[in-house]
Amino acid sequence: MKLWRWSMLILLAAPRGSGALAGGMGDDAYSRYRDGAVAEASNDVAAAQTAYLGACEEGLAAACMMAGLLRIDLASSEKDYAKAARLFGKACLAGDDFACERVGYSLGRLSAESLVESNGLIKIALFEMGEECRKPGGETACFDASATVTIKDDAEEGLNTVRTYAQRACDRENSPGCMGLAALPASPTASSVQERDTGRCGIGRADGCRSITNRLMGPASASDLAADLTTLKSACAAGIAIACTDYALVLSQGPANLRNDALARTTMRSGCDGHVAKACFALGVMIKKGQGGAADESAALSLIELACDLGNGKACGTIAAIGGQRADDDTDIDRLNKRACRLGEAEACP
Repeated sequence: MKLWRWSMLILLAAPRGSGALAGGMGDDAYSRYRDGAVAEASNDVAAAQTAYLGACEEGLAAACMMAGLLRIDLASSEKDYAKAARLFGKACLAGDDFACERVGYSLGRLSAESLVESNGLIKIALFEMGEECRKPGGETACFDASATVTIKDDAEEGLNTVRTYAQRACDRENSPGCMGLAALPASPTASSVQERDTGRCGIGRADGCRSITNRLMGPASASDLAADLTTLKSACAAGIAIACTDYALVLSQGPANLRNDALARTTMRSGCDGHVAKACFALGVMIKKGQGGAADESAALSLIELACDLGNGKACGTIAAIGGQRADDDTDIDRLNKRACRLGEAEACP
């Protein structure tokens, strides 16, 4: 199958930089990200975008997400929304749930009228992914869309995803672009779900790690899911921050025979050290409660502030709420609520 069929994705494909989905990054990635935040606060949008994009290329999910938000703020064409989808997609696959939602929003801005182009089959599929991602229970479509717009090496898996979603759309509507569906190769026999998830989690894809975690949190015994547990532990040991985050979730909230609060706390710290915002927030809550170790309210607040800094809307709303309860607190509550709202925390919006 020639790759010219991926002409639409040339625009959307992520460049082959040094960044990784796993959260591995250069030492100065977070510093660049902070430079971007300072520039954005000063309304220097160009400098902010440059800094965010640089940190995103080094693998910092929060930077990809913020770069995507800026791209949408300035969007004037479908091309801008396509680029935003790519940025959100990178953050989504690294474990940013809000970025996953924004992928659906961005793809939804691609016009239906453009689906009749000669390369329309891929756009039909992307449009369908965006539609499904924005509906309740559309998590799988959000991840599939993210993987499609950031595809690099696994073209076969990408083509299978395009076929699946294009078929759904074409079954409902007749479009000239659907004629290309017959030209796509038949999907090969799928590997087992466990094998697929193991491969995805092993390269830092959040959907693979999450699928494994959902199984471990279910009713099956640990012995039945020994391979899944080994996958999470191994991926975390290899420095994949989202795997550490999910492994810590199993250790802290999973079946009783897997619980280990002390190990959960140190493992969640590994996720936070890898700049996974929800790991920092969860670790802050654990430390505040004294779960798995001594309670420390000051350290907990610092971690929740870091989670907000890394783009967790709930963390920003939490800090604002704490500040509002203290008469002597000089926290800029309005600024925090605005940030929380921008990051998808609806309760913080006016």
